[in-house]
Amino acid sequence: MKAGYPIVELIEDRKAERHYYKRADGKIIPGVSEIKTQMGLQDLSKIPVSVLVNARNRGIAVHDVCEKWELGTLREELVHPEVVPYLTAFKAWHSEYHPTLVFSEKVVYSQTHNFAGKLDRVYDLHGNIIVDLKATSAVDKAYGLQTMFYALATEEQEDIKIKGRMIVQLKKDATFKVYDCENPACKLYDPLSKEKVINLAKRYNARILEGNIDPILREVYSY
Repeated sequence: MKAGYPIVELIEDRKAERHYYKRADGKIIPGVSEIKTQMGLQDLSKIPVSVLVNARNRGIAVHDVCEKWELGTLREELVHPEVVPYLTAFKAWHSEYHPTLVFSEKVVYSQTHNFAGKLDRVYDLHGNIIVDLKATSAVDKAYGLQTMFYALATEEQEDIKIKGRMIVQLKKDATFKVYDCENPACKLYDPLSKEKVINLAKRYNARILEGNIDPILREVYSY
């Protein structure tokens, strides 16, 4: 992190199904998932709550197991059988791409555009690459913009150059699929993603200042 850069903390209350980001001076910072949900990038309203909760819990477990395996602290005999295929898929991706971990599960904050988020990984793959792990059955178009939020905040906070953005979908059949957000052939590619993200953050912050965002809804966990 750049010297003197404001520190932002993720405050989580999974039992109450909410989270938010808070700067050291007490200011609440809009989160990436908050902006993504409230600005209509991803509509989950028609999906049953039970399905969303299961997906959320699976995602948390998969991320936790993959991180511990990568750091060499995982006791694989304790991994739940339902999570094992996703770990197998992650290992297969690792074996094929040979990434060097720069940092993982890190809160990043854009002071310029006033938003924060917790990214999954930054790897050195012949340059710094944002990698977002997904344990979902489908990959949503909004995921590409999500990684751009992370890229902007990471470059600003860490003072490093992000060369690319990648979604790695880990599947329950123990396989994986890669979505290169910088590749025009990828369905997540958007040549205007940077401009869109900056505009979304600007519009959302304006809504907050105008009092047009319910402060309770801001804290609701978005899956």
